[in-house]
Amino acid sequence: MSNLHRRNGFILVESMFCLLSLSAVSLALAQTIISGEKSVQISQDKLVEARQENLQLKERVAANET
Repeated sequence: MSNLHRRNGFILVESMFCLLSLSAVSLALAQTIISGEKSVQISQDKLVEARQENLQLKERVAANET
């Protein structure tokens, strides 16, 4: 019976370590996704600014040509 309890205890501890490592990987993945989303948002904001500036410059050029 003692060997059975040891084996079950070992399996339980091994399972807990597995769950802990999966949780750590999930957390790291979530942080990577959030970081990527922030990076994409920053890039989109810069693109919007560049498009607005480009539109203003086009309007200025059009105004100067008339």
